[in-house]
Amino acid sequence: MSCQPSIKLSFADQIRRLPSSAFNLEDWGQFCSQIEELLRHPLPGIRGDKGPFRLTYVDDEGETITIYSADELVLAASLSPVVLHLFISRKLGNPDKLRCVRQAPEPVTVPSGLPNGSLLRLSNNGSTVASAFFIHHLPCGVSFLLVKDNPQHAVRVVPGGAQVDFGGRRGPFARFQVTSEGDRHLFFNPKTEKYLQISDSQLTPSSSPVGLLADILPASEIAKESTRKVQFWNCDGVCVPECYFVKALPDGILCFAPETSPNGTLRINPLTHEIDYKGRAGPFAQFKVIGDDGNCSVALFNKKTGTFLKVVDGKLVTDSASSPIWIKEMCLVEPGIKEPTTGKSKKETKAVQISVRAKQKEEEAAQFLQKAEVARQKALKAKEKLEKAQQRAAKKAAGNCSSSSESDSSSNEQKIAKRIEKVNKRDQKAVQLEKKAKRIEKRAHKLACKAEKIKLKTECSTLKQESGSSESDTSSSESDVKAVM
Repeated sequence: MSCQPSIKLSFADQIRRLPSSAFNLEDWGQFCSQIEELLRHPLPGIRGDKGPFRLTYVDDEGETITIYSADELVLAASLSPVVLHLFISRKLGNPDKLRCVRQAPEPVTVPSGLPNGSLLRLSNNGSTVASAFFIHHLPCGVSFLLVKDNPQHAVRVVPGGAQVDFGGRRGPFARFQVTSEGDRHLFFNPKTEKYLQISDSQLTPSSSPVGLLADILPASEIAKESTRKVQFWNCDGVCVPECYFVKALPDGILCFAPETSPNGTLRINPLTHEIDYKGRAGPFAQFKVIGDDGNCSVALFNKKTGTFLKVVDGKLVTDSASSPIWIKEMCLVEPGIKEPTTGKSKKETKAVQISVRAKQKEEEAAQFLQKAEVARQKALKAKEKLEKAQQRAAKKAAGNCSSSSESDSSSNEQKIAKRIEKVNKRDQKAVQLEKKAKRIEKRAHKLACKAEKIKLKTECSTLKQESGSSESDTSSSESDVKAVM
């Protein structure tokens, strides 16, 4: 090491050049510490431990060599007679993981005329199945028929091939190979070697191929489906406590609105790549369902960030590698949204909700009034005790008092002062409770007035509609009379 080269360090926007004598090249730990002191920046991972940084140089063959020991450093210095240029950079991720993100999803083989995610109505020879089905294609060439009323279940051929039911998940009995023959389609289950046919408006298995008509229903029929509430699980049986409402978009894209804050949707933050609930329906809040392993597990992929959702320790995180997620359906109807069976308008239901809130506020105000009354009674009792103590002190002060009695009178005065403070505090508490009860009563009164106004508006609108319909009926009858004459 008689002729040692100078050392050039490149880190971020810094380039430093020092003689090799400024470093201890034979002590790897001390050399790394000297670099950190020189650059004034911690470099975890440069010593070979866990961390994002590494120390490299480019050899005479143009290859990037990583240094993790003093022997490698001395060898690099001997191969560079003039200048040893060292680079401090971040480690690259796992190439396999990066490849699975950069790689485009496998193309899905779609039968002609049946787009992925479309809603189908199956029929044959005038016999139509009552239930509609969502068709879901996989890249491997198989498809599922998901029941519209409960998309968590799929059409399956019962083991043995005797009948067909809607209790399938994603197993081999629910997988069908769909082929087109003109305007008809064949649904073949390779596991049982059975085809689907329709008899008496029901799906049944058949040993011979039977072509079925698959009519695609319009998007308005899909929109009629009730909002679904789901929960995410991982393969270790750990779930996310938060439940999410599913919003289906075209092309099989899903958005998830958390139950606690349904105004926003789950999204990947574009800056930090962390999960938050500030999304709407943009590209950072859209997730594509990819893959299926036959056990109700899928991968949720965000195309904008190139990351997948993953459940870790009961929380949703992002990962560059595909991670299976189990989606468990909680209920089919969103809580608080009732089906329009009563015929009430939105304004009427809003008026009912406001009146319920007004009653709750009235009950809350009554509770605070009771607390204020209890505090007031305690204050009165404290005042009575204070008056008695003051009378006893006055009697003692009126008599002849010795030096010892003077000390007793001073202690009595201290007790009286403490009782006065206690009485004042209880009075203040009672006043505060009364004020709070009055505020709540005012709020309840405002809510009740608001509910009455909404009711009056709805009644007026219904009367106007009835009067308008009656006028139209009379005008139509008059026109009919004129036409007859």
